[in-house]
Amino acid sequence: RLLRMDEADVFVEWIGPPLRLFVFGSGHDVVPLVSMAGMLGWQVTVADVRAERVAMPDLPPTCQVVTLPMTAEIDGLDLGPADAAVLMTHNYPLDAELLPQLLARSPRYLGLLGPRTRAEKLFAETGAGPIPDAVHAPVGLALGGDQPETIALAIAAEIQAVLHQQPAGFLRSRNRPIHEPPVELGDAAEASAGP
Repeated sequence: RLLRMDEADVFVEWIGPPLRLFVFGSGHDVVPLVSMAGMLGWQVTVADVRAERVAMPDLPPTCQVVTLPMTAEIDGLDLGPADAAVLMTHNYPLDAELLPQLLARSPRYLGLLGPRTRAEKLFAETGAGPIPDAVHAPVGLALGGDQPETIALAIAAEIQAVLHQQPAGFLRSRNRPIHEPPVELGDAAEASAGP
């Protein structure tokens, strides 16, 4: 917002806390996603029941690593409605344990790795009903490529688009400015608007 005052014009921008991303799984495809999320300034937590896999040396030092109990309970994680979560364990029974718990936390973004049919089966077998629109299954934007790095880019891009309520299309296709003009407030703005 642009605040116009007699003495000065002041631009005010609210900057919230960084996004918290919870990644469930510890496969080789987790590392590029965690790295990209770190570059975006997101706080990342990687959680898995397999302690030997969670201790991956390639994870950035800023990433918090949590070994879940064998029961896959996430009670120790402070995951809530302002957070993002991606389920990428590559383990169907583990996903079946985690999914209802994640749905109960209502994260701002929830993505499931794998094809849509796998997600539909997972939702049906866990009694979670049909996949809600708020759940991204399969996770990610259709950017092309199937390497871990391109999948990570697709996931990070989709999370970014969802958080900013953007359709994630080509900018060249937009018929409006890239950035919205600032909202002007204050005495000078009211005076310039006229009677």
